[in-house]
Amino acid sequence: GSTVLSGMTPNVFAKRTRNNHAVLVVTPELCSTAYRGLWDNVRKDFIPIAVRFENADELTFGLAYVSEDAYEGPKSHLEFVSAEVGPATHEEWETAAETIDQVMLEFEDQWCSLAEEARVKKFGTELPVNYPDWARQARFLQQRGFESSHFAGLNASRN
Repeated sequence: GSTVLSGMTPNVFAKRTRNNHAVLVVTPELCSTAYRGLWDNVRKDFIPIAVRFENADELTFGLAYVSEDAYEGPKSHLEFVSAEVGPATHEEWETAAETIDQVMLEFEDQWCSLAEEARVKKFGTELPVNYPDWARQARFLQQRGFESSHFAGLNASRN
């Protein structure tokens, strides 16, 4: 036997936020051949399951969002904008992937500024003078979702 999703597509995605929270999204199991042809059965008001974790380093307890009402509740930290499910051709998938990459590149300068702002808020304006200090600051930024390319100023201090 085998599982339906084995070797197909992931149906759970997680992302660490800048504030060291985590958001996990469960997508519907419609991408495998076992579900082919069911696209028309997806409700137009479909909302994927999302789980928000207060601490990205401790994922034992999270707040699940399974309805539109959950996003409007007093304990809600997330906002639901929209969701759409449907089949895509390989070309459409490639276009979407390229668009995401382009958008990320457009905001690269903003990410760099946000990374520097977070670093200065935590460690002050002085750049680290030794490797342990550099590693501590780099780890701090990575735990908040920044990539090494986002803290170029910090990287320049190593040279």
